[in-house]
Amino acid sequence: MKYDQVKVGVDPVIFTIFRNRLHVYLNKREKDPFIGLLELPGGLLVENESANDTIKRKLLEQFGDVYFKQF
Repeated sequence: MKYDQVKVGVDPVIFTIFRNRLHVYLNKREKDPFIGLLELPGGLLVENESANDTIKRKLLEQFGDVYFKQF
């Protein structure tokens, strides 16, 4: 039996409360399918990388050095 290569992704949810309302950060999708629609800022794990490392890498790419907490 042949299996397709498995890809694992992470999608961190970045939220804040501003003026007593909950806000969630979303990106505009740059790739097909669904180009231009909103998505969570995430990415795929690369070889020998943990999910935690992937989140750190993706957040660093988009925002610089930020504090994050996994729940």
